[in-house]
Amino acid sequence: MQLERLSMQRKCYGPNEGKMEGTISFKNPDGEIQIMLDDNSCHKILALCAEGLVNSAQQVAQNLTTAIITQTGPLLEHTE
Repeated sequence: MQLERLSMQRKCYGPNEGKMEGTISFKNPDGEIQIMLDDNSCHKILALCAEGLVNSAQQVAQNLTTAIITQTGPLLEHTE
């Protein structure tokens, strides 16, 4: 079984306003399975991903900082 799609979003209106909802889809040779995610399930998935998200954000910040420090030309192009 292969993960096809994971989608989560915070509801902005209705009875579940402020809560997370989503779907997760898996494919295999026999077809596709889709699971509906409630607020609790979404939070559990985000908790599992949190360390990786933090590490990725820190790496992006480090790369941007390095690029700025090593910049030899003007940072902004001046046009008139």
